[in-house]
Amino acid sequence: MKEIFPAAVVLLALLLPFPSAAREIPTGDLAAPNGCPISIELGTPQGVQVVAVPEGLRISWPPLPKGAVPLEGYQVVRTIELEGPWQSIAVVGESVTDMIDTTATMETIYYYRVRSFGGGVCGRYSIPARGQR
Repeated sequence: MKEIFPAAVVLLALLLPFPSAAREIPTGDLAAPNGCPISIELGTPQGVQVVAVPEGLRISWPPLPKGAVPLEGYQVVRTIELEGPWQSIAVVGESVTDMIDTTATMETIYYYRVRSFGGGVCGRYSIPARGQR
């Protein structure tokens, strides 16, 4: 009998978001829930860009279209190694589509991901975007 379990594990691993060591950082009444259920109805931010600016690294993404789940905000996480650990650096409201990481140090490469959240669920993390000061 041919075993298909390993292929199923690989497929599942491709569908799941990257592991995250993110911590919650409240911004006003916002706090992206850690370990929140994933909902494809929220959407995944696409086209995340990282650009060096005098104050640090500017992370930006296009706004998500209105979906079935009301969008409350976005969580931005970063790491210096693609395999993690990922650390939450910002939680912003739904109308915010960029932020500046003022804690990024010179000559260090960082990877950033963004996810949406709202209604007790989270969207999937974006594809990592790379930047260096």
